Amino acid sequence: MKTTLAYQVAIAAPRALVWELMLGPESYRRWTAPFCAGTYYEGSWEQGARIRFLDPKGDGMVAEIAENRLHEFVSIRHLGEIRDGREDTTSEAVRAWAPAYENYHFADAPGGGTEVKVEVESLPDFVAYLDKLYPRALAILKAMCEATPAHVPHAIDYIEIPVTDLAAAKRFYAAAFGWEFNDYGPDYAGIRRGSGEAGGLRPAAEVSRGGPLVILYSEDLEASLAAVRAAGGEIVVEPFSFPGGRRFHFLDPSGNELAVWAEEPGTAGPGA
Repeated sequence: MKTTLAYQVAIAAPRALVWELMLGPESYRRWTAPFCAGTYYEGSWEQGARIRFLDPKGDGMVAEIAENRLHEFVSIRHLGEIRDGREDTTSEAVRAWAPAYENYHFADAPGGGTEVKVEVESLPDFVAYLDKLYPRALAILKAMCEATPAHVPHAIDYIEIPVTDLAAAKRFYAAAFGWEFNDYGPDYAGIRRGSGEAGGLRPAAEVSRGGPLVILYSEDLEASLAAVRAAGGEIVVEPFSFPGGRRFHFLDPSGNELAVWAEEPGTAGPGA
């Protein structure tokens, strides 16, 4: 028989930042490390989307997002297990607990900051395990959020990319890099980053090369190169090495020149 466990933590940071660091792919790996070092997810936090929570071997849980209210609430409906690359949602062992819900509530804390409340449905055999590790994980999340300012004064905070065809630009960046957008009518699309935005796409009558160069980071430069080509981008500078790693330059459908870089072992930094 399942039981519902509850945990909570007060974080001296705004809800938008807590949400972003809790759900962002890189920061998710950090705060969930007490459960399993190297854990990660594949999929989307959009309501109704399928999502997989995996360990470094590829085993884990398959779930769907039952509900998502931005900066307020997210509910994960766990559906089954993944073993050796196969999803199991129908076996007797899985049906003994599935579906099981994992819910996160985000609220303004009295006096400022954010209060995060967690509800987890669990079988009795896992209660001691979760009671031991969830407080550790939430403590890491708290430390991460409180050490990360939402905005840094005088630092680069937002980048707008002019495009001659907004719909075509969105298709290109979604296909090449998996970008998602917040649509603000026919004349602007914000580039999502966690719960916030890293920049935006804005229509322009024409685009000229030159000026500041936007450089994207990649964990696999060859895969990014192939994705840009497949999405219809034009490679204008083939991959080359520099003291910080390797990078290439490309043109998007509007003619904007951007670059993508990746680290080489023992190096860091996109500058040539």
